[in-house]
Amino acid sequence: MEGVSVITCTNRPEYRERIIANYMRQYYGPVELIIILNNNAANLGEWEAWAQSYPNVRVYQLDESVTLGECLNFGVKHARYGYVAKFDDDDYYAGPYLQQAVDAIKTTGADIVGKCSIFVYFEGSGTLAIAHQNHEERFVSMLAGATMVINKRV
Repeated sequence: MEGVSVITCTNRPEYRERIIANYMRQYYGPVELIIILNNNAANLGEWEAWAQSYPNVRVYQLDESVTLGECLNFGVKHARYGYVAKFDDDDYYAGPYLQQAVDAIKTTGADIVGKCSIFVYFEGSGTLAIAHQNHEERFVSMLAGATMVINKRV
């Protein structure tokens, strides 16, 4: 089914507003957000009640001993749409992010798209830097994990 399922695994409840802001900022649709709490102390009922205020948001909780990879696989199993995007809880995703990723998949025929060159912000010093400069708009052999958008059939 055409659309993007955004999966965010988190063990940091303090990033809840950032998670939803990144999701709500996206221009692309249809889209859903799957949040996987990987923190035993997190209150699932509280998160579920909070999520009801937003469209197409579901929250699950897995034991904190479960690895990130297992959390992501769980999210993929629950994804409704044909594309899956991994969003980190502490990163920033601009409004056109998902639209550009889906366009890149359709234009190139690639099953996985993402970014190698990424902005990195160092809070302590207030410094903004670019990691892996000059790797934009081309095929690369490595992507930053938090930038991947994948055809679910892969």
